[in-house]
Amino acid sequence: MGRNIQLSVIIVMLVNYSTSFLTFPMSGRTFLDSFLRSISPNENILEHDFMKYAVPGHQCYRECSTKSQKVCYFKFQLEYYQVLGGACNDCAKGNQSQCFHDQCVTADGYERGFLSVNRQLPGPPIYVCKDDIVVVDVNNQMDGTATTIHWHGLRQVGTPFSDGVPFITQCPIYYGTTFRYAFHARDPGTHLYPSHSGQHKANGIYGPIVVRTEKEDSPLYDFDPPDFIMLAADWMHVYAEQYFPGLTSKLSIFESLLINGRGRFLNKTTCLFSDAPLTIYNVEQFKRYRFRVINAASNVCPFQLQIENHEMMIIASDGSSFKPVKADTLFFISGERYDIVVDANRDEVRDYWVRIRAMPPCTKEIEEFAILRYHKDPVKDQAVDFNFNDRKPPGWLDVFPDGRYFNSPRPDLMGIKLSTVEGNVIDKRITHAEPDYSFNLFIGTPQLENEVLFSGNNTIKFMVTSAKANYNNVGVFNNISLTLPHISLLSQPSEIDENMFCDKNNYRDKECIENSDICRCIHRIKVHLGSIVELILFDIHDTLTHPFHLHGHKFYVMDMGSFKTHMNVEKIVRNDVPSDSKETNETPPHKDTVLVPNPGYIRVRFRADNPGFWLGHCHFDWHLAIGMAVIFQVGELNQMKKEPKGFGECRSYLPRHF
Repeated sequence: MGRNIQLSVIIVMLVNYSTSFLTFPMSGRTFLDSFLRSISPNENILEHDFMKYAVPGHQCYRECSTKSQKVCYFKFQLEYYQVLGGACNDCAKGNQSQCFHDQCVTADGYERGFLSVNRQLPGPPIYVCKDDIVVVDVNNQMDGTATTIHWHGLRQVGTPFSDGVPFITQCPIYYGTTFRYAFHARDPGTHLYPSHSGQHKANGIYGPIVVRTEKEDSPLYDFDPPDFIMLAADWMHVYAEQYFPGLTSKLSIFESLLINGRGRFLNKTTCLFSDAPLTIYNVEQFKRYRFRVINAASNVCPFQLQIENHEMMIIASDGSSFKPVKADTLFFISGERYDIVVDANRDEVRDYWVRIRAMPPCTKEIEEFAILRYHKDPVKDQAVDFNFNDRKPPGWLDVFPDGRYFNSPRPDLMGIKLSTVEGNVIDKRITHAEPDYSFNLFIGTPQLENEVLFSGNNTIKFMVTSAKANYNNVGVFNNISLTLPHISLLSQPSEIDENMFCDKNNYRDKECIENSDICRCIHRIKVHLGSIVELILFDIHDTLTHPFHLHGHKFYVMDMGSFKTHMNVEKIVRNDVPSDSKETNETPPHKDTVLVPNPGYIRVRFRADNPGFWLGHCHFDWHLAIGMAVIFQVGELNQMKKEPKGFGECRSYLPRHF
């Protein structure tokens, strides 16, 4: 595989750390273990003096033990960087050996600028063990911009100030400054760290984070290699900001897909691929491998994964395991993660194609490949070999076996629905109880005609979705487009005014579009700490399949279905909802990101046991930017963590004297 997923280069993340951090006396080790185990969710670890026990992050990839935790330190530098720049020498001219030089980023073989983490794409992987403390210093060297990093899939129990959402849990990290994220890795599984600011993720700020558990002899697979991450993302040839709010002459669509930051751009004019290298997974024949599949996409299209002549056994999603499901085709949407097992059981020792393609509503035929490379001798045959597969990639119309679909967003290819799998971790106090709250959330990107959108003092954010049309779109939950406060809600509670918030009962008193039901305000849903909350998300108008992600919690997927007939809000309020849904699953899967069928609904349930302000939002970057989000306030302000000493504040500067 490429250097950015290999353990041998994780050291690049570490800067200026003395060798005194590399070893502990036995007494220090014993104290560290006791210290880490003694930290309760009610304590603020940012105020503990644990950095004297920190070790460089690469040392945290090890055999995990519940008796030996570590403080794992990483340093990220964010900066503008270049694809196929000077570090790549003659890589762009076909000399593939130079494509793997230190700090060479090839992407899809098209030269462009991008935003980087430690001059890598994707950013460096983080591997830690459950209950380690993770410390990441993020230094922003991106001139003229501010950002944050979100730890997608990690609930931040006890560490809400590290959730990484600007103006909700922290102030943005301004140019030239450093922000320290520190959290307890309580949530095992395959996760993702993206920027949570603007279109920074689409520009390259994202990477994998894996929280491993104590080794057990799994009967499902033989190997769980650290470099068997399959991180898929869409990729443009310009900075994504060019397409926000958008151009009337050209729609925002990505040019390529990347797998672990590698791919090959197909020039539709010349019908030739670029010479960039692909990701290679080396496997020993007749062995079974666990892959960690991550969707880091920013755009609107679900991805489809297939592996030539191989079926997949899907064993977990979003860090929670379920009864294994076998399929030929896996659909996964932005923010979702799946753990799959691939059996290298083919008799022919050769290269096999790993194919990921973008599905409707995207109309361009965009797909990308990696290579599953067989070996008979796991030592002798795995010499470094970056040669391209000697067989040409299959064409768009060349179909792999795809008889068994999993998690399909398409009504004509339903297959196995996510909501029907048997989860392994069930809390019947949530799944079988009556919820304390039940909220209907109607997702939408309503169209506003230009003469309405651009009249008067309207300042609502919008995006261009149809070239040369006389309308544009905004993002809403229940007709409310979220705007963010000018302070950080979690860290500046004394400056919160209850009148700053809105909900379905009072949103029309806020900034509203004339002659429209659409209003813009700080949309908040408040629930009691410890309550059981049920969300029913509906999509009755859009032609897209929206992914919904909830911060701070994981939810059970209780039910989902596609509507058989045209629906409207009135029918749903009357509970007149004809769909293809069957009876509720007694052992539902446990997730933090899920697709909402279109047209259809999904019902999820969780216990609001993590006090703070938590974002729930569509995981398409453009939809989040235009307001398709809502803030959940869990508990009262006096039940939330007090901001750490020295934690930054942000506010508008509006002096009264002039």
